[in-house]
Amino acid sequence: MNFFRGFFIQKGQSVASRSFNEFFEQIPKQGSIPKAGRAWTAPELRLKSFEDLHKLWYVLLKERNVLFTQKETIKEMSHPKQFSNVKNKIRKVSQSMARLQTIITERKISNQQLAKLKTSGYKGESAVPKNNESNSL
Repeated sequence: MNFFRGFFIQKGQSVASRSFNEFFEQIPKQGSIPKAGRAWTAPELRLKSFEDLHKLWYVLLKERNVLFTQKETIKEMSHPKQFSNVKNKIRKVSQSMARLQTIITERKISNQQLAKLKTSGYKGESAVPKNNESNSL
């Protein structure tokens, strides 16, 4: 991947193919409303690596921007049926983003607790004695 003016460019992808049009979704055929997916759940996000969560954050951010652009376009054209669909998609993307932030915060807190345990001298030994002296007669 090459870094070019704040955007990551995939190998083999030209700079010209990444344009302002990325913020506009293709207009569906008249009368058809595309089905929206579902929001990411917290258990699904907990299984992802930090790198995957980072990538997903930017995918969701881009999708949110596309949806806000659509929302404003639909407002101007006054299509109430499509407006409610876009609002539903925005809600799902916002839910996913909030859950993703929660997972990142959980990981940050657990890493801080682990670091605190390491600095306090905790070595992870069990509380049970190695030789069972309490049972000797």
